[in-house]
Amino acid sequence: MNWMNLFENHILNRGMMYCEDGKVIDFEVLENRIEAEVAGSDYYHVSIDLDGEDIIDMTCDCPYAAKGYNCKHMAAVLCEYEGYLERNEDEEENAISPMYTLRQEVEALVDKIPEQDAKELLVHLLINDDGLKNRLQLKYDFKMTAQLMAELKKEIKSILYQYSGRGGFIDWNNAYGFCCDLGRFLDDKIPFLMEHGCYLQAFELVNIVFYEVANADMDDSDGGAGMVAQTCYDYWKSLTLNAPEEEVLAIKKWFLVNKETDYVVDYMQEYIDEFYEQFFLSEDEIKERMEILDDIIQEHKMQNDAGAIYSVRYGYQDVVLLRLEYMRQLHLSDEEILEFRTQHRHFSSVRELELEEALEANNQPLALQILEESKRLDKDCAKKVKRYSEQLISLYEELRDEDKYTKELIFQLLHCYQTDLTYYNKLKKCIGSKTEWNKFIDSILEASDNIYFICDILAQENKYEKLMKIVEEKNNVALLDKYEKQMRKEFPERVIRVYANYIIHEMERASSRGRYRELVQYLRKLAKCENGKSEADRIVQKWRVEYKRRTALMDELRKVGY
Repeated sequence: MNWMNLFENHILNRGMMYCEDGKVIDFEVLENRIEAEVAGSDYYHVSIDLDGEDIIDMTCDCPYAAKGYNCKHMAAVLCEYEGYLERNEDEEENAISPMYTLRQEVEALVDKIPEQDAKELLVHLLINDDGLKNRLQLKYDFKMTAQLMAELKKEIKSILYQYSGRGGFIDWNNAYGFCCDLGRFLDDKIPFLMEHGCYLQAFELVNIVFYEVANADMDDSDGGAGMVAQTCYDYWKSLTLNAPEEEVLAIKKWFLVNKETDYVVDYMQEYIDEFYEQFFLSEDEIKERMEILDDIIQEHKMQNDAGAIYSVRYGYQDVVLLRLEYMRQLHLSDEEILEFRTQHRHFSSVRELELEEALEANNQPLALQILEESKRLDKDCAKKVKRYSEQLISLYEELRDEDKYTKELIFQLLHCYQTDLTYYNKLKKCIGSKTEWNKFIDSILEASDNIYFICDILAQENKYEKLMKIVEEKNNVALLDKYEKQMRKEFPERVIRVYANYIIHEMERASSRGRYRELVQYLRKLAKCENGKSEADRIVQKWRVEYKRRTALMDELRKVGY
């Protein structure tokens, strides 16, 4: 598959970095389509249509793709797909992969180089590559000296200079590579220094990396700076937990001096402040924070949720659970902690903690009791009720209590929002009578407000007439796409009408090449329907008159043969 030429070089490089860093998630290969989520500054959905090895269409809901461009998220997914194909090839094919062949060629070349020439070449490489020199020195000739520290600091600066443009600004094209290289520097050097007992030197290097990434003048749209900051936080934690006591005191002093200052800019300072809060608070400081939390808890005493406090490291932390954590840090007795939990048991987080403990102790009767109680107490929170019900279903299934298992499945389907047919199919296995099951189908359909869930049921139960009516009423081509194969057999003329209406209506509002491309692909779908080609030709002729000034649209039509 030749896909790399579909992207600008910098977009391709960013996409491949995303793939290498494991940012492609929920990756799924369907019959003629690839679906995936890609984690960037947000989570973006990518869909790629295939015809054999040819890419028919690519979509992504990121802002860059919305302008009609092929984005880094698409490139990341295609890179992941290439790896998927390689993993599924026969062992023989894997043995002659491009990387394997390249290694064989390089090894053969190295074997032909005389030893003295090879040594001279290596010396030349090390003189011109600080990173490689430092890596080899750490591995083969390690001795912590002021000169080695200076070389390691210089390597950090060289990363900064490598990616900086005029005036020191790191643009969007270079920002992610800059952050990745800083992360690699940390992962290469810090564990090694810790293994050799150089805790304070490792701590100093982490701080320099943190300072550089936090204060760098760059376009951080991808959130790479936060990624490096998280890595620094992890190494601060590892150093604090493993360094000798006297060196931990030096680490604490650094945080004490630099917390709540302008050591770094904007939100990055929160990493320093929060780390101090997590590991170095004095007893008096902990008590002060407990008093603040007590005020918040008191304000919410008539509710089942006391709220949460945001942490750059841990996200939103439940107020009550944070209060319990402070109690443990003060080494309060188990009796005092239990008393606090009992007094605040109406908060869902306390009951969920009890549930976790009951499950860990394999105390299933207690777990069931907590879940049933929580369903009642938190009845106004649909998400929590759904989660409790799902846990009850799992426990009843494990205990083989068929009666309660069936009743809970019915509750789940009639009272909780469904996104797929998992519980529907579980319940279907429990109902023996077809007449009784048909009654359940009607009740479930009536209870649900998720149109996609409803249509999945109708498709599974072969109720295509009802399904087609919904598609027509909603003019929802996403639904039609999902069930297109069967619907074209059952209602060819009605399918043509839905696609034609959608294409015509959406073209009135389309204004970007990406949107034109998407609608042209729907035009191709229309043309493939029985008797659909004439309707597609009619629409194209109309467009050539109405939108003749839209050169991008005319270009997209030419690409598919119109």
